[in-house]
Amino acid sequence: NMVLRSGSNTPRGSTRFYFENEDMQANNLPPDLAAIPGIGGTSGKGNRINEYMDYGGELGGPIWRDRLWAWGAYGKTDVTILTLANTPDQTILENSSLKVTGQATKNLRGNYPYYRGEKAKFGREAGLTRPPETTMDQQSPTSLHKGELNLVLSDNLFLTGRGASVSNVFSLIPQGGLDTPWYTDDDGIHHGSYQQSVFDRPSWTVQGEGNYFRGRHEIKFGTGYRKHEAFTTSAIPGYGGFSGIHTTHDVYPNMIADIWVPTSNGMVSDYIHAFIGDTISFDKMTLNLGLRWDRQAAGTLASTQQGFAEFSSLLPDLTSEAIDDAIVYKSWSPRVGVTYAF
Repeated sequence: NMVLRSGSNTPRGSTRFYFENEDMQANNLPPDLAAIPGIGGTSGKGNRINEYMDYGGELGGPIWRDRLWAWGAYGKTDVTILTLANTPDQTILENSSLKVTGQATKNLRGNYPYYRGEKAKFGREAGLTRPPETTMDQQSPTSLHKGELNLVLSDNLFLTGRGASVSNVFSLIPQGGLDTPWYTDDDGIHHGSYQQSVFDRPSWTVQGEGNYFRGRHEIKFGTGYRKHEAFTTSAIPGYGGFSGIHTTHDVYPNMIADIWVPTSNGMVSDYIHAFIGDTISFDKMTLNLGLRWDRQAAGTLASTQQGFAEFSSLLPDLTSEAIDDAIVYKSWSPRVGVTYAF
């Protein structure tokens, strides 16, 4: 949950910049520990920051005074560490946001927030057993779009409607690519390349809520729907398209060969809820009554998995049909609360 800042009739802004590198750090690693490869690494300095940089800014103000306002921000963090193997591991965090707020009439107000956050990591899982070509580059952009309307129907009835969509793609791509074989030597050190995985997890939400005040009563009510999907694909480099063989040396030249086939699967889930509650105020006592209903359902999406042609009897092509609502939960949740001021 987050609330983005809003623009106002007064323009405002700010900016920032931070920097640090290895020369600005102290090293208190004693020589006896620095000489241990698992602590000091190949450089004798251990894991350490090579460079850290963070900068960004924000600006907000009126587009149409007393009617339409906007606010936006941008920030970027770039961090590179040097691992025990003295190889770089770089992480970049980049965030952009925008919020536009409008007052159409004295009874109708709306806003549109947009947020995009991206994490890029180059050399993920770098270490003594993972040289650069077997590390993974991570890309994970996430975008959020949201719209909201607030309506005042009368002095005692307020309604809110909102909808949002989130796109979330998360990939791990080996730096060695999918054209170079992947193998592990007798010392457990990987070479050539590594496994690749891609995750796609979009979701959509719509909901409406209301508040009604009358006498002793403050009634809240609402309903909502959310749909979430998740797709996963994986593969390793090597052989027969996206099928691959990972070999592990077992006192070379003996080898153990693991045959991998690309996998692709997906799931979908739906959530529906509705609620109503009443807060009743007396002289010294407040009574809170409520009832909520939820339905949660999950199923699988249709998928096709490529087999391994040379071992088709053991690893054939597989196809699975979609299964709607494989799991369904329904629940009623009553609530009773009493507060008394002695």
